[in-house]
Amino acid sequence: MAPQGSPGESSRKRSRSPEFNDWEGRYNLRSKVKVKDEWGFLALPQEVRNMVYGLAFVQIRITVYWDSRTKRCRQRSDLSGSSSLLHTCKTTYAEARAMLDYSATFEIEDMEYLEMWLKKIGMRVLNLRVIKLTRSFQAAFVRKLGIENFRVLKQREYRAISRRVAQLLSGCQHLESLDLGYLYTTKYQKTTLIEYKDNPRDWKVQVRLLTEMVFEDMLLLLAGVKSFGKTLDQVVNLLEIHPKNFESITKYYHLNNRMPEREAARHMRVLARKFIGI
Repeated sequence: MAPQGSPGESSRKRSRSPEFNDWEGRYNLRSKVKVKDEWGFLALPQEVRNMVYGLAFVQIRITVYWDSRTKRCRQRSDLSGSSSLLHTCKTTYAEARAMLDYSATFEIEDMEYLEMWLKKIGMRVLNLRVIKLTRSFQAAFVRKLGIENFRVLKQREYRAISRRVAQLLSGCQHLESLDLGYLYTTKYQKTTLIEYKDNPRDWKVQVRLLTEMVFEDMLLLLAGVKSFGKTLDQVVNLLEIHPKNFESITKYYHLNNRMPEREAARHMRVLARKFIGI
């Protein structure tokens, strides 16, 4: 079942729009007149209300963007008429807000903005399920990549941001997918997390080093997901390494398609078993 909101009060006044703050999860009613919880929609069982919320918010996309004028994160969505559920009363706002966060796919430009947004929404983080990065990708180095929309970000800086994001998401029991929109370099990665006893070929070494960087940065998130009873497959499939990382290895070593991806998935399973204990 999707996460449930906390109980609250309803209001008789419907003529004026209520005020609420999306980013801090607060809802301030203009009216303080109390109405019995047994009235109307709130008299329905919680399971039925969740079904209504689920139908209202099915396949919702919410785009989070940075407003340079106000210096804050804002969001756009295709909620249309469904957003009226958020305006009904304090109880339905809390319940519907939780269901919306669970049902929606949140699209955010890059990892830096993701960190800022996660800090803004506070405990709503616990309800998130799918997070996509909309920027093509960010890269550790400059060269002709075949895509114009990318920006260089130092790998050390990106990895530090990734670790903070992993910590912010570590209590998110519903998370199913997280994009990692970054093109790494293994040039400066000289040490390995585990000893390679199979004398791997050069391309496998590169893939394993890449996988270990991602695993190390996201360890808090992966361990948190595992603590909620997720399977090994669910844990290792949570992170979406940008395909450009594998394309460059495939071209350089003249490999068949998807060989690097399969090796990365295999090595991620080895790391998860050893360091998370799945």
